[in-house]
Amino acid sequence: MENKSHALIAGVFLLAVTAMLVALTLWLGSDRKAVRVYELSTREAVNGLNLEAAVRYRGINIGKVTRLGFDPKAKGNALLRITVDENAPITTSTFATLGFQGVTGLAYVQLDDDESENSKMVPDEPDGPPHIPIRQNLLSSISDQGTSTLSQVEETSRRINNLFRPENQAALMGAVNNLSQVAGDLAKLTVQLNRTVTDRLDPAFAEMPQLLSQGTKTLNSLQGTANEFSKIARQVNADNGLLDRLAKGGDALSQAAARLNNNTLPSTTRAVESVNQTARQADRALRGLTDNPQSLLRGTGAIRPGPGEPGFAAP
Repeated sequence: MENKSHALIAGVFLLAVTAMLVALTLWLGSDRKAVRVYELSTREAVNGLNLEAAVRYRGINIGKVTRLGFDPKAKGNALLRITVDENAPITTSTFATLGFQGVTGLAYVQLDDDESENSKMVPDEPDGPPHIPIRQNLLSSISDQGTSTLSQVEETSRRINNLFRPENQAALMGAVNNLSQVAGDLAKLTVQLNRTVTDRLDPAFAEMPQLLSQGTKTLNSLQGTANEFSKIARQVNADNGLLDRLAKGGDALSQAAARLNNNTLPSTTRAVESVNQTARQADRALRGLTDNPQSLLRGTGAIRPGPGEPGFAAP
């Protein structure tokens, strides 16, 4: 009975020591720093990245990867969840890339910043941890550019092969021959131009000084003529000159026309009307004398009706 009680006490003691060791291990291994959780979503492959992989900010270890999975909000994207030190300067301009440790192939998350002065701390999102954008690393960029370069090299090779096909070679040889012929024609044209310059232009250039001398004389004579015209223009525009006298003559003519219009023409009009009235009276007198000549003897009284006329009465 006593042996059983000792064995029970020893078992309880062993369990208590084991629990204390486990609690001490958890306490020593736990991170007592305040941390923040962020998520990264990318379509790039995350080869070599494992749980507990380091998260570094410009080379300083500030956290670790706590989850690897797929993004339910973006089909085909990988979702990474990281925990970093709460005091790490994570702002809205911070971005992430995947780095690799030496030749081991193990990956880690590298955080960096665009150093924008207007950057602010990343705010919390209502439906989950805030997101940090992830960009291609150098190897991925080189790989994509290498693929694009290989495609371009392949396309260039195909075009070169098409260029040197037999029918294209014949066309190229024809073009080369045409260029040779054009070069020969240009050489002949150059010789002809040299001859033309020597035979025709050189004599013309020799006569240029004489032509320039004649042109100078002509310009001098034109300048003298211009001076004479200037003198005439000054005389014409001077006081009591030609233009002044013409202006005064025009004023006198205007005054004479005004007097003619105001005085002479009305008098002439009245005289013409009197003549017209006298002519009408003379015309009426002549018509009366023609119709009744006896009026010269008897006057212009009523004429007695003759035999056979109405109102005739025998004496």
